[in-house]
Amino acid sequence: VPAFQDAQIELAVEDYMNPMLAHCREWNIRSALGLAFIVACSVRGGPGSDLSRLLTRVAAARLSIEKFDTAKQELECLQAIADAKGSSCDVAGVKFHGDEARRAKLILKDEYDFLKEDFYDPQTYDAASDK
Repeated sequence: VPAFQDAQIELAVEDYMNPMLAHCREWNIRSALGLAFIVACSVRGGPGSDLSRLLTRVAAARLSIEKFDTAKQELECLQAIADAKGSSCDVAGVKFHGDEARRAKLILKDEYDFLKEDFYDPQTYDAASDK
């Protein structure tokens, strides 16, 4: 039902993605894969939760950075999450449930090539650009 799907998308964007955009801007998250993972974690853990910040928590611990300089760094951290094994995972001291590793693998797999080559300007992650 298209009307219901439109309502679901609007809810996801307004309640789970938009609240995380300031964090994505601060961390210079540019890749569609990184954005997709953050939004997926926000849906599961709630915006602003430790889970919604899993990618950046791993980056801070693994790479000792306060923001991503390159999309390669984003993908490296996402791959580290995906490569974690077991039901209780740990990457550089950041602990998370094994389901997040499985979800990171699915996002990286991107079987329809929907996310791989898209890069965005973090400066557009604001209310003025949400039109």
